[in-house]
Amino acid sequence: MTSQTDDGPIMTLIEFTIDANRAAQFEEYMNKVAPGTRSYPGNISFESFQSPEDGMHIMQRVVWSDMKSQKQYMQWRESTGVFDEIRGFIVSGPELTYWNLNQTY
Repeated sequence: MTSQTDDGPIMTLIEFTIDANRAAQFEEYMNKVAPGTRSYPGNISFESFQSPEDGMHIMQRVVWSDMKSQKQYMQWRESTGVFDEIRGFIVSGPELTYWNLNQTY
């Protein structure tokens, strides 16, 4: 195994639960802002998953070319107020974890 660095692909997992009363608005809002994530320099992919047991429990997987791009994106989204808007839909979380690419098989 190799040690972790800021170089190379980084995956961010974002886990949270949304307010069931605002689920439709959350989906609408994400459809509006997600293209900005996909077009941001360094973004490789952005996917959102729902728990099969609880459709309000969401995990988003965002892959970046490197940690620098991910950090710049986070600063940009915070400065535009998008994160404040998203927090308004959330009743639990968010929890963010970061994963370096270790191996490709």
